[in-house]
Parts: sequence; structure tokens; C-alpha cells
Amino acid sequence: MKLFSLLIFALFLINGVYSQSRIQELGEKLSTAKDKEKGDLFNDIGKEYCFQGDFDNAKNYFFQALRNHEEFNDKKGIAKTLNNIGVIYLYQSDYKSALEYYSKSLRIDEDNDNFEGMAHTLSNLGLIHFYLDNMGKALQYYQQSYELYNKIGFENDKANALYNIGQTYYQSDQLEDAVSKYMQAIEIYNKVNDKKGIANVSYYLGMVYCEENDYKKATEYFDKALIASDESANMTLKAQILTAYGKLLNKKEDVKGAILQIEQSIKICNENDLPNLQVNNYKLCSEYYEALADYQKALEYFKLYTDKRNEVFEEENLMQIFELQKKYELEKKEKDIELLKKEKEIYELKFQIDSIKNK
Repeated sequence: MKLFSLLIFALFLINGVYSQSRIQELGEKLSTAKDKEKGDLFNDIGKEYCFQGDFDNAKNYFFQALRNHEEFNDKKGIAKTLNNIGVIYLYQSDYKSALEYYSKSLRIDEDNDNFEGMAHTLSNLGLIHFYLDNMGKALQYYQQSYELYNKIGFENDKANALYNIGQTYYQSDQLEDAVSKYMQAIEIYNKVNDKKGIANVSYYLGMVYCEENDYKKATEYFDKALIASDESANMTLKAQILTAYGKLLNKKEDVKGAILQIEQSIKICNENDLPNLQVNNYKLCSEYYEALADYQKALEYFKLYTDKRNEVFEEENLMQIFELQKKYELEKKEKDIELLKKEKEIYELKFQIDSIKNK
């Protein structure tokens, strides 16, 4: 599977930018809100925590939202909240649970003809299969999502769906089809002036043309991507573009130019805590300085590369251990519940037998 950062469009039904002050603001609204209004506020607070990576708090607020919406029989609210809970499980790589909650959300939206909710959830179902490398299924869900967005006339979401379809083709090495969908997406992004969308699609068009050794077009789209990433203040993407640009210049045998681009990416990685990209950047700089016979610099970057790689590897191992522990505890809890159910069934059966005997 190619290494790239997939932007997850339409994960939540309402997008937002997280901040602690935003959580406090929502908390104050919650304290004075009517009971029927609390479900949406619980959802909004949960999303803010999710954007911070605090999934436990996010899940807690989403379940409070779910209980509130169920109390008032708010079908649209229930479906939206189930979708949000699915997002948490998706982030935690618990695809089985994510699939379960998305499916529940989709059934409710289908029963109530909520086409917008259906489209969002279908997109998320596509994302699960994308992560599982099941590109056929991912494509199927993304196309269904696109058709619904087209039906209800949501231009930006239409572009997002086309982008996702393009990503699926790109991942499957169907580059011609990927370019076709990217071009359709970027046309809409330009029309609605979505700089974030323009930056992403331009970046991947640059990547495709780079793979096809069309360096002129690759340069053109990387330049567009850099401008749009600056305009949308998307520093993570800008760092990725600079790294890709550096690799392109190295292919064109402009090694000094390549190093300049990579070192700009390194600066952004340091400022924005992007460890995985940083590992790659250090390795590239070491190789490029070696190609210039600057062995001192090559060694400096190689040391930075090995140190950062070990640090990231250790963190990933700890995260894997943590996730396995959580899965073990969940599985144990489910087995305990199943055992209690069986014990209850045995007890009830014994009670029935005793009742018959007493007769």
C-alpha cells in the first residue's frame, strides 16, 4: 500500500476546529440549555475532544448525546450520533465496531429519507474498506455517496466524494482514472473556492504526474498545492508537498534544490510535531548529502534519522500494546457478559424444572 496521508472528508456531519476555549464555551451553553437541545451540544463537545485526540472523552459525550436523542425520539440526531461514535472506533482501528455503528446510522437515515446523513455514512463505510485495502468495496460506497450528494446538490461534498473515488483509483494504480476524478473534484473546489480541497487534489495530481515522469506537470501541480496550502494554513500538507517536491527535484538531478525543499519540510515538521514524515525527511537528506559527497552532513542527518526512527518505533510499539490491552479487556468483558447470560438461562431452566416437579 502506498504511503500517503488520506484526508478524511465528511467524517462528521458538522466540521469544526478544536480548542479548549471552544469546549468551555459549549460547556457554558450546555449548563443553560433546554433538555431537548442538549443532544446537539453533547455531540459538538464530543467532536471537539475528538479533534484533540481525546477519544475517551469524545466517546463519553457522544453516548450522552445518543441517550438524549433517544429520549426525545430524534431520529436524525440518533443517526448523526451513531455516525460520530463510528468515527471514534474508526480512529481507534476498531473496524468491526465502526462498521456496526455506521450500519445502524445508515438504516435509520434510510428509513427517514435523510439523504445527507446517508451520504456521509456511506462515505465513512467506504473509508473503512479503504483502510482494509478492499478497494472494490470502498469504490462502491464512495460512488453511492457521490450520487446522493449530486442528488441533493451539495457541491463541496460532491467534490469530496470525487476526491475519495480518485484516491481509491490512485491506491489501485489506476492512475488515468484517478486523474479523471481529481480533475472533476478540483473543478468544483475552484468554483466554491475551497483552498483546502484545491491543495489536496493538486498535491495528488503532482504525485501522479511524478510517477508518470511528467515532471513539468508535476511541478505545475506541486506549485499550485503549495500556494493553496499556504492560503488554507494547512502546514501538515505543506510539509508533505515540500518533501514530494524535493524527491521530484532529486529525480531531475537537482540535488541541491531537493535538499532545500526537504529542509523546509523538516522545519515545518519540527514546529507541528510530524514525527513519521520527519523520519523520512532525515533519511532523504542523509542520502542527498551523500550524493553530493558532503559526508559530514550525511552522517549528521543519518544520526537524526536513526534517533527519530527509534523514538517513533518505540511510541508505535507502546500504542500497539495499549490497543491490544484495550481489545483484550473488551473481549474479556464480552465473555463475562456471555457467561452471566448462560448462568441466568441455566438458573431459569432449573427454576422451571423445579416448578414442574412441585406440581
